[in-house]
Amino acid sequence: MRLNLWQLSAVLCAVGTTTASPLRYFDQTILSLGEETLTRLSPAKTSIQFGDIDLTEKPVKPLDHHFPLDFLRMNVMNTSLAVEQGVISENDTDCAVRGTNTIVTVPNKYNSPSRMTFDSEVPVDYNVSQFFNFKGLTMKPVGPLQPFTVAEVHAWRIANGTALKVYNVFAVWGGKGHANPIVGDFPKFFPGWGEDVNVVEISAYTQERKPWELCIGRIEFELHENADDETLTLN
Repeated sequence: MRLNLWQLSAVLCAVGTTTASPLRYFDQTILSLGEETLTRLSPAKTSIQFGDIDLTEKPVKPLDHHFPLDFLRMNVMNTSLAVEQGVISENDTDCAVRGTNTIVTVPNKYNSPSRMTFDSEVPVDYNVSQFFNFKGLTMKPVGPLQPFTVAEVHAWRIANGTALKVYNVFAVWGGKGHANPIVGDFPKFFPGWGEDVNVVEISAYTQERKPWELCIGRIEFELHENADDETLTLN
């Protein structure tokens, strides 16, 4: 089932707008949410930022793990140092939510999505479920955009190698220029969105399907107490 929230797009644009910036921006023209079915418990909210990762010499380095998540095709970037070394424009320092660090997707020619998964040792060590509620993130494309650049977020529930459910988010920017960060607290607009997942995939691309970098300054999710989940196998 796909739910297009045309009537809420203006509200969501306002949520993602940084009015304090003097730089010229444009907002996303469409933000839609969806859920598709494929075939507990006093949650604790967790917000992850990336300011404690040390980046003092090189502004960008690969990111494989940041407790409690594992990452694939992701870099961590010090936005301040990246501006100093000409890696990004000063218009993109707002990629970071707190401090100067953010994570950035690593596009490839196949447009393979970047991936975040729950560290497999965390459920055992901390007696929590291997599934979590994905509450949202703060994201923006990096650099001056081409018209109709698209960002996709897919939150999956995968068990025993089988995809059971996927939640979708699509954001489309209709003009040129530097984008504002989107504060994507998705369940506020679609209650139940992102519940009981264990894989999050993120990608961005242009109208011509050219892969594009997307920075993520905040990830937020809820942990559950262990409820004897089924054995988890990811493919």
